[in-house]
Amino acid sequence: MMIFVFLNETKKTPRRARKAEAATDEPKIREQTHAVKSCAGTFGGKKLQTAAQELEDLASHSNACSDGAAITRVRQVAGEAQAAYADYNDYPQAS
Repeated sequence: MMIFVFLNETKKTPRRARKAEAATDEPKIREQTHAVKSCAGTFGGKKLQTAAQELEDLASHSNACSDGAAITRVRQVAGEAQAAYADYNDYPQAS
């Protein structure tokens, strides 16, 4: 189910963005936030989609690494999305 891709992305993306920030890799931050933004939009995660869009925009202009609060915001909102969609983890995944 695609929801599991979304849930997986909301777990991994904030960690990947932090690693990219530590390496001052703005393109990688943009790439990671674009992916989670798209997934969030598909599943109605408007708050996460907005936070990811803001970070993606910063990264597109090479400003994400100078705004650590934006990555923190994505991590926080991704955690909220994980909690909101937690019931989906109870469904068996197709193999």
